[in-house]
Amino acid sequence: MVGVLRTVYDRKTGEIKSQEIVEELDITEDEYYEPLVKIIGDAILNGLAKNKV
Repeated sequence: MVGVLRTVYDRKTGEIKSQEIVEELDITEDEYYEPLVKIIGDAILNGLAKNKV
């Protein structure tokens, strides 16, 4: 289970003003990590492609 957390910060002090759980989701481990793997994987592949030129 994963919770979607909303946090409100004071822009001047950086202090946390409030936090609330907006939503709770039942997702698999694969669904949780898929966006991160895609972003990092694309960055690595783009970096390798640039170095080969």
